Amino acid sequence: MDKCCLRRCRKLQHERHQIGRRADGSPGQVLWQGAAHRHNLTVPVSVAKYNISARLAGTPSIIRQRPLRVNRRSLNAGRCFQRGFGLYWEGSPGRSNEVTVATRSDTLLADIGWSAVNLLFKALQRRPFEKPERILILKPCCIGDVLLATPALAALRHAYPQAHIAWAVSTWALPLLENNPHLDDLIDCGAVGTREPASADWRRLERRLRQGNYDTCFVFDRSPRLTWLAWRAGIPQRVGLNSRGRGFAHTVQVPVRGIRHEAELYLDLLRAVDIRVDNPRVEFYPTPADREAVARRLDVALPVRVSNPGPLVVIHPGGGENPGMEMRLKRWPAERFALLANRLVRQYGARIILVGGPNDAEISRDIAGMMAYPVVNLTGELNWGQLGALLGWADLYIGNDTGATHLAVAMGARVVAIFGPTDPRRYGPYAPPGQAVALWHPIAGLSEGVSAGIPPGFSWENGVAVEEALEAASLLLQSRTQPTRAG
Repeated sequence: MDKCCLRRCRKLQHERHQIGRRADGSPGQVLWQGAAHRHNLTVPVSVAKYNISARLAGTPSIIRQRPLRVNRRSLNAGRCFQRGFGLYWEGSPGRSNEVTVATRSDTLLADIGWSAVNLLFKALQRRPFEKPERILILKPCCIGDVLLATPALAALRHAYPQAHIAWAVSTWALPLLENNPHLDDLIDCGAVGTREPASADWRRLERRLRQGNYDTCFVFDRSPRLTWLAWRAGIPQRVGLNSRGRGFAHTVQVPVRGIRHEAELYLDLLRAVDIRVDNPRVEFYPTPADREAVARRLDVALPVRVSNPGPLVVIHPGGGENPGMEMRLKRWPAERFALLANRLVRQYGARIILVGGPNDAEISRDIAGMMAYPVVNLTGELNWGQLGALLGWADLYIGNDTGATHLAVAMGARVVAIFGPTDPRRYGPYAPPGQAVALWHPIAGLSEGVSAGIPPGFSWENGVAVEEALEAASLLLQSRTQPTRAG
């Protein structure tokens, strides 16, 4: 590390911390380790023809899920991302041999290593699991994740039919649980669990949880701040995931190892306390008013043809945006959706409906404009309950890795889910055999979840083709005489 950078790092160090160390990795790579402390750090990297990976692994702080600021004058190309509690920059250096990375952190447990924290909590709070009477579920965000946790909710209700069960959920995802019969209470936790929660939201939620007198909390999340929240709320039994030490305060810690579906991870929490799980499925319950509203819309938009009406195909081309993250590259290209829809109309006489949220309006208009046949565009016009009711009548649903895809599974629709930069082994449709097909071209080196960002080098040019999607859709349409309806 050069003298100039060494002096700067000394200015940034805390009194009891070493300034860090430089460790050479493979050719063209440099690893820097030290304390961050809410400062900008200049990390020197070698000028080489290789990609550089610079990691800041400092104090055990709670790192917010937000983009890191990179001084792009110092590099030609690259990206900055968070993986676990490591902050990374990857790319090729420019003319300068320095890359400036700014980090921001909330130091809830500064100066203590995660491993030490885990050992401390395990020593102080080791206790047998007791039958709960008042259960809290902590899973604030977002749509798909909340839906994937509903099988665990149903299993909890079956195991403890007399218990009071409440769910703390963000305002964004609350509509997915409003009509769920397994819940006794819903706690609106505002923006907690999203990218930019206000401190007031955290304090308000902590007070509300303390007032609830819960004896057991299931944390269906890897967030260390939710781990901390459950402990701060004084809940004696806390069951949760422990990924890289982030479940430090749970009294029952379930390790996260390898690639495993999110819904199965949540069910693992129940299995860890000897709760039996039988025939789990994703659940959603539209209201009668939602069903009636959709029926009226369909009567006007799609009058029934007397002779052999074609299958009702719902396409959701958007997604990749929610309060927890943004990854618009999840979206299959609009022209491929249009080509697929045209083929389905020609071959099966399909009636096409486009759906999505307000942010999906542009891509839906593009698809409708490229199609050779009439299409019903309801993008931005349906709430979650109405969308669920519509999907309950659909013969086929086609969409990306987005919350609506899991909603379609919950409503029993046959599903073609198209994946690109994310892994369906983690986030794919959680459905019985024969109900859903996840299309994906595996990506080399993809071992992390969505928190790692877009995999380097990903492009839809090498992604799922129209012919693959048509083959999967045809297979599901031909089997639609077999009932799968739910909800």
